[in-house]
Amino acid sequence: MDHSSYATEEERDAAVSHIRDLDIRTGDEIENLYHAITGTTEAMVQTVQNMERQSEIISRL
Repeated sequence: MDHSSYATEEERDAAVSHIRDLDIRTGDEIENLYHAITGTTEAMVQTVQNMERQSEIISRL
């Protein structure tokens, strides 16, 4: 994850896709951690996208 960049929407989508592509299925705490990281990353990307949209709206006002 330390090689991921979140500067652009494309980079954020690629980072989430890269994490999702790992598709870890160990049936133990490693899989639970993978799902937690995936969910957190997706939520973070969504939050950044929402903030960018809101910033654009505020700029236009």
